Amino acid sequence: MPLERFRVAELTWPEYDELIRDTPVIVPIGATEQHGHHLPLGSDAFHVVAVAEAAAQISNALVAPVLSYGYKSVPRSGGGEMFPGTISLDASTLIGTITNVMNQLMTDGARRIVMVSGHYENSMMLHEGIDLSLRGRPADGVKILNLLWVDLIPEELIIDIYPGQYPGVALEHAAFLETSIMLYLRPELVHPERAGTEIASLPPYDVHPQVPGFVPATGSLTRSTGATAEIGKRLIDEGSARLAEVLANAW
Repeated sequence: MPLERFRVAELTWPEYDELIRDTPVIVPIGATEQHGHHLPLGSDAFHVVAVAEAAAQISNALVAPVLSYGYKSVPRSGGGEMFPGTISLDASTLIGTITNVMNQLMTDGARRIVMVSGHYENSMMLHEGIDLSLRGRPADGVKILNLLWVDLIPEELIIDIYPGQYPGVALEHAAFLETSIMLYLRPELVHPERAGTEIASLPPYDVHPQVPGFVPATGSLTRSTGATAEIGKRLIDEGSARLAEVLANAW
């Protein structure tokens, strides 16, 4: 029977206590980061929560509150830290936060936890936080998964829907796919008339300190025109279904 309520933040502590030992928990991790002139700063958090919640309803899982701050934006995958509104965490802060959250979930009795990120730069910080939370713990059936939700999307689907050659997940920042997703999830927050057409030409290295002009001035790394809500729905539906498969088969 599907859970009547699956959001941890909406449960009382006795309701949470009754479920946590036997129910998988999804922990969505986003970011607050510039997404061009046409998308909101919270885009990464919006889409990872949508995927997590849809998968949870299929799989009878819980969804923990989203962490809406992520690791620092890297110019070649997120435009960089120079854009106003990009509010990031130091590596040690994010690692410590993840360690704390994992420790508390496991102390409460959680044994199946899935960390789902919507922000490319989070991955290794989540890996480190999970690793630290497991040190010294007995092998008592705990299993934690760490994934970037867009990695669940099959390459053939991306090729089918992408207009032209797909530039890869890093350069797709604030571009065609993310714009389509936000047109589906929160169209009132999208400004298609401001969508960028420039395609970044980036060297195979980063520059520190970050300098103006390294990435397009809009913050989009490749073109965002032509996006549709229908394509966004296909991506969210596919990501949710694939995450539900992970929840069904990974334990």
